Amino acid sequence: MVGGLFATVIGKQVFGGLGQNLFNPAMVARVMLLISFPVPMTLWTAPLPLLSANAPGFVDGLRITFGARPEALDAMSSATLFGYARSELSRGVDLLQSLAATQAPTINLLGERAGSLGETASLLIAAGGLLLLGLRLITWHIPFAMLATIALFASLMHGLDPARYLSVSTHLLSGATMLGAFFIATDYVTSPNTAVGQLLFGAGVGFLSYVIRTWGGYPEGVAFAVLLMNALTPVIDRYVKPRIYGRDRRGTPLEIES
Repeated sequence: MVGGLFATVIGKQVFGGLGQNLFNPAMVARVMLLISFPVPMTLWTAPLPLLSANAPGFVDGLRITFGARPEALDAMSSATLFGYARSELSRGVDLLQSLAATQAPTINLLGERAGSLGETASLLIAAGGLLLLGLRLITWHIPFAMLATIALFASLMHGLDPARYLSVSTHLLSGATMLGAFFIATDYVTSPNTAVGQLLFGAGVGFLSYVIRTWGGYPEGVAFAVLLMNALTPVIDRYVKPRIYGRDRRGTPLEIES
C-alpha cells in the first residue's frame, strides 16, 4: 500500500499525471521501499506446503493472524540469491562452494528458488516478453541490448574469476533481469523514442544493473539502473533524433535528382 501510494503520487502525479512522468513509477516505489525497508525487501519467506504435517491449520492460522504465537514454524526466511552470494563472499566463502548445489540454470529457469514476485520462473517471464514482442506492443531493441550487455560483462568477469563473480546464466535467469528487460525498461513514457536511443538505453540499464549487483551496496540493481537511465532519456532523445522524411540523420535536406 505504501509503495502504491508513493508510485501514484510522487512517481506520477507530481510530474503532471499520465504520460508526463520522467521516472518509472513502479521503480520509484521499489527503490523507496528498498531504502526504507531494506531487510524485508531483501529476504524471502518460504512457507511450508499447505496441508503438510507441520503447517498450521485454519484455526491456528487465525490465531497467528490475531497475535498468538505459533507452536511451530510455519515459514523460514532466507536471503535471495544475490544477497546470499554477497554475504558468503564477505565471510570468505567463494561462490564455487556456496552456490555449488544451487547454480543449476534449470532451478532459476523454472522458479525453484527463493525470490520476490517477478524474480523467479524466468521461463514464464520470458514467454510473456516474447508474447509482447509478437503482438508488437514492444520492440526488441531494449530487451536485446540489456540482456546482451549483462551477458557480456558477466561472461568476462566470470571467466576471469569464477569463484568471485556469478555466471552468465545466474545473472540472466535470476533477480529482476527478465522482468526488467521485457516489462519495466520498455515503458513507453520513460524510454527513448528512436531505435538507436533504445539500444543505448538498454545497454546502459544492463551495464548499471551488473555494476550495482556486483560492486554496489544492494544485491539487486535493476531498479536503480532503470531510474538512472530514465534520467538520461531526455539527453538521449536530444542527441539521437529520428530521421525526418526527406532529410538525412543530421537534418540536412536530401538532394532531389532532376
